[in-house]
Amino acid sequence: MTRTEARLADALDAAARALREDTLHPLLIPRRQRRHPAWTAPAAAAASLLLVVGVAAAVAGYLPGSVRPASLPRYYVEADRHGDLPVVRSTATGAVTARVQVPHLGRPLGPYLVTAAANGLFFTVVPAATGVRIYRFRLTAAGRVSSLKALPGVLPGQMAPRSVAASPDGSRVAVALIPSAISYPAPCGVEGTCPVPGSAGQDDQIDVVDAATGVTSVWQGGIGQNYLFSVTNLSWTGSGNELVYYGEWCSQADPRVSSQTGSTVLSVTSCEVGTGKAEVWALDPASRGGSLTSGRRLFSLSAAFSYLPQVLISPDGTTLTALALTGRKNRVGTPEHLSVEQISVATGKLSGVLYRQDLARAATVNGKPAFVYPIALSADAVGQHWLLSSGFCDTSGNCGGGLNGWIEGGRLVPLQPADGSVASEDW
Repeated sequence: MTRTEARLADALDAAARALREDTLHPLLIPRRQRRHPAWTAPAAAAASLLLVVGVAAAVAGYLPGSVRPASLPRYYVEADRHGDLPVVRSTATGAVTARVQVPHLGRPLGPYLVTAAANGLFFTVVPAATGVRIYRFRLTAAGRVSSLKALPGVLPGQMAPRSVAASPDGSRVAVALIPSAISYPAPCGVEGTCPVPGSAGQDDQIDVVDAATGVTSVWQGGIGQNYLFSVTNLSWTGSGNELVYYGEWCSQADPRVSSQTGSTVLSVTSCEVGTGKAEVWALDPASRGGSLTSGRRLFSLSAAFSYLPQVLISPDGTTLTALALTGRKNRVGTPEHLSVEQISVATGKLSGVLYRQDLARAATVNGKPAFVYPIALSADAVGQHWLLSSGFCDTSGNCGGGLNGWIEGGRLVPLQPADGSVASEDW
């Protein structure tokens, strides 16, 4: 059985199981009909086959040979790294169907971040000088924005979001915040500024906001001395009972930092590739805050996984899906291989590879070796369809191209925009 046939069979089986026996009408046995000419039998058989295939395709949502599964979200929300308003795009065409028109809050301190809950809710985080605000909204069947509304309260000013994740039911939104800024050479963000994890003893913190009341719980501290700490990304288990963060510890001498010039901040990897330590921790949102190490440790980097820029938990809590960078580095420090790997939480060992990309050839701008920045990984509510994006920029601040698409059968199906400008996207 081919993969397509298997999917059709699964879809038909699921539809059959959904029927209740007590709702079915009695089977009617027609009277015996008179015989038709012999030539009608093949035609009737062919018509029956077409009907079955048509029903199967309708149930599955796609025709045999198509690469687009029925459960693939029709739209995704994307924010660029230039600080423009997030937009809604069609998965099929990449066309912009709407903009998320949040009120003007002054010049943003960095790009907007977007995240989705399992029940069709979306959230966008707005980094403004007056404080970090969160807006929620829904998408209509036509890809339009509806019910746009600010959550109560505001997160502290002079901080900017590095990562965001909504709980599956949309009742809480977790935001990793950067408390200070250090200037970076372009292309690390808007107007050449990029964040690093804290300075002068300050580190990232995680704020979890109750979407109904605006009440905030804070996790911070507990990460040890002589380190700069950053929360690379956030994710939730499907039950919403655990918030999982991926954190990176760098020696204060390790980050690639130039002089400090102000408070503008964006998201960027903080340590030289492979020089820091990183761990995955699970926090209990019911504890209403605490230290960043008050939960349980799920995973630590090892020789088998030397550098993982992004790590997310699966809905059932058994698997980590990670971006991995491996191999020799080019002249600007970018490893030659990128892959999306799955790791067992129970054993800490590799359990599968979803995608591989040769960066040695791809990560160039005008023929010169390039940084891969930013790198983002996200999934739909059931952890089935993965989004991967990154941009390529050289040491002079020239950017061009990158990766943006959804992973299917080991390949990256392209999405728009394809110019490496994506800062955050979700569906």
